[in-house]
Amino acid sequence: MGTFVEVTSSYKEAAKVVFAEFERLESLLSKYNPDSEISKLNKLGSLNISSDTAYVIRTAKEFWLTSDGAFDITVGPLLDLWGFSEKNYSLPEEKK
Repeated sequence: MGTFVEVTSSYKEAAKVVFAEFERLESLLSKYNPDSEISKLNKLGSLNISSDTAYVIRTAKEFWLTSDGAFDITVGPLLDLWGFSEKNYSLPEEKK
């Protein structure tokens, strides 16, 4: 998910549990994994999704509303268009 995580717990298996959950969520939510629910939803426009994916989308909408649109999960295609996703920054071609 492109972030750093530190797990501190007296439970010996805590890190294993936490990272297994990260992998599970990434398998649902990654736009880079063509088999994830998010990738399929983006491609198809409609899909029966898990309760976890639905929760993330609902929560993102709440953040969007609370932030007056500053937080926007639909910004992905623009990031791709401008090269931010691949770190290959460029101005989009002008459509004629």
